[in-house]
Amino acid sequence: GGHTSIPNSNSCIVDLSQMAVKTIRVTVHVFQKNDGSSNIPNDSYGRQYLDNMIEHVNDIQSGLAPMNLSTTSPYFQDSKLRFHLVKKHFWKNTTMWSKGNRFSEAHHTAMKDFVMQQPGVQFKSNSIHVLIPGNYLSPSRGGSALNTSNSISSMLEDVYHFYQNGLNYWDHGKTLGHEFGHNLSLPHSWGCCDGCSDTPSHSNCWSGPTCSNNIMDYNSTNQAMTICQASRMHNYIITRPQYLISGHPTSSLSINLTNAGNNGSVSGSTINTGSSSATVNVSAINCSSYSWTYLGGSGGASYSTSSNGSQVYLSGLGSINLKVTWVVNCVPFSRSLTFFNGGSYFIVSPNPANDHFTVTAVDKSVFSLLNANDEVIKFNPQIDDIEVVDFNGKPVFSRTDVKSSEVTVSLDRTFKGMHYIKIRSHDLIIPLNVLKI
Repeated sequence: GGHTSIPNSNSCIVDLSQMAVKTIRVTVHVFQKNDGSSNIPNDSYGRQYLDNMIEHVNDIQSGLAPMNLSTTSPYFQDSKLRFHLVKKHFWKNTTMWSKGNRFSEAHHTAMKDFVMQQPGVQFKSNSIHVLIPGNYLSPSRGGSALNTSNSISSMLEDVYHFYQNGLNYWDHGKTLGHEFGHNLSLPHSWGCCDGCSDTPSHSNCWSGPTCSNNIMDYNSTNQAMTICQASRMHNYIITRPQYLISGHPTSSLSINLTNAGNNGSVSGSTINTGSSSATVNVSAINCSSYSWTYLGGSGGASYSTSSNGSQVYLSGLGSINLKVTWVVNCVPFSRSLTFFNGGSYFIVSPNPANDHFTVTAVDKSVFSLLNANDEVIKFNPQIDDIEVVDFNGKPVFSRTDVKSSEVTVSLDRTFKGMHYIKIRSHDLIIPLNVLKI
């Protein structure tokens, strides 16, 4: 079908064997005359016809045929893309019903704008909207696709002719799969310039073993695609996750510290190194390269990287805020991290201790940390809560809502050995040690 405003897409080639199925939300709008006539009816048969049409798109996506024409693309059976019909709307509106003239962008836009103005329509900006007008001029199938800044839509023509005369729904399913390809950034594949080197150019004949059967050509089957085409669709939809019902890409980043202090620990995205320097090691499944961005810091902190960013060397802490970015199967991920040296903000004295010790927030020191929006915030450390346990994990001391720069803890009734201190300051948990002698 015709299409407008189809954007360029990332050319990264995906590994479908390592990818979960992505399910995309679809809403169908049937435009009837004002009296409810002359298009698919809102009854069990009409609604099932629409369900069958969408399911045929999924049958093709999960059972792709090999390309008829020679291609450098490997054959794959499943595109790992599915479409789920979440809502059916039946509009009694003769004006919109009459917009079924073939390949009219203006009529397509008018129906899309009508739908977007209706208060009862859900998923306006996170669903592909399929528009089915009436006013058919010939018993054939056709369609068009439209991408705008706030919505994606496809129009199907001649649907009611097929329904009314007991004809098949799968021809419209094949057309709709073609239009969904447009919706997900694919241009027509004949000629020279679809952005994929593995789609062969050809004369665009309709049927037969020497004709293309590519989903983005005009042909009788629309049952094949290349790996570049599948990749373009996946790359397009992952930048618009609001359209996905399921199959959102995920990647977990593992973090550990080496050459850190005894109090170093990894917990969440705010990490106590336990000393002024440390080596950070990161890893994610199916990824070998990581890039880092400096977001801010305090105390003269600096960093350098090696091994494609999988190792980061920190010094001069204070604190430092870094953003790490990595790519898994064409999907970019990122995480913002704060590394800080708890010992540079709180002093335990005396240490070793005999019968008592004091924890003191260092005067004039400043935390430089990240909030939930990756914004650098700065504040002075203070002791909000403090807890001390002995080497057996037995509680020795606990105070909450202290809000002070200094707390003294008695060790009169405890055994000799290492004691573990946990301070909360501005939602940071800072572990420290003190040795009783």
